[in-house]
Amino acid sequence: MQKIQFDFTTQHHDGQPLRLTGFIHEPGPHLPQKQWPILFFIPGGGLTHIESDVDDNIALAFYNHGFSTFYMDYRFRADQQPLMPAPLLDLANGLQTIHSHAAAWHLDVAKTVLAGFSIGGLLASLLADLPQNQQFLEEHHLVGQQLTSQALILGYPVTDLTMGWPHSAAELPEIAADPALYVAKNWLTPQHVPTFVWNTATDGAVPPLNALDYVTTLVKMQLPVEYHLFHHGPHGMALATKATARQPMHQEAHVAHWTDLAVEWLNALWPQTFSD
Repeated sequence: MQKIQFDFTTQHHDGQPLRLTGFIHEPGPHLPQKQWPILFFIPGGGLTHIESDVDDNIALAFYNHGFSTFYMDYRFRADQQPLMPAPLLDLANGLQTIHSHAAAWHLDVAKTVLAGFSIGGLLASLLADLPQNQQFLEEHHLVGQQLTSQALILGYPVTDLTMGWPHSAAELPEIAADPALYVAKNWLTPQHVPTFVWNTATDGAVPPLNALDYVTTLVKMQLPVEYHLFHHGPHGMALATKATARQPMHQEAHVAHWTDLAVEWLNALWPQTFSD
């Protein structure tokens, strides 16, 4: 395994560069595989921070299922206001960087999975549909970038900034001048990639209706989706295992099944690609 850290020229307000972190499989003399599928994970953190120790463990969990995995930070609320669409532009730059290094990093760009938790779920869903948003691409000089993906995983996602997160309408102006521009279901097109969504019915931070509303739209549009609503669990469970549990309540064996379910789902999309 090779761990890479790629720093961008874009910086946070404190002068620290945005950083892409990756865990990359490498060919070996006894390994028949020469390329590995990609999982690009977009963390949550309320648009104020990411938790690199937690994100490392999420990335490593999927690395062990046969992905080369990446995550990155992006501009936060302290960096500029209104914030949007800066994080989406940063993540598009990250995805372009991953794809442009495909040969050096032994990546199969035809099997790119985007994944996002919490507010990272909103960013991941928008990024998944960005290639079809010609107006946005032209406005932000992204035409010609390698931004395609083939699958999307969302965990306890925000999908609409007016659906319970942020918790106060007073926070909206610092996030987006026009929140209606960033409603995930409004970005959906017939080309939307197969999507796996999970959350918990007792999430006290991001109302479950965010995911339900998004999934309902996917079903109405007859787009491929798998959805799991677990009966109990707080917000921010991540893997729901000891590896990512900030508190004991974030560790729950039943909810932790979501990872295996997601890998099984991906195996159904791309048979024999991932380990079981």
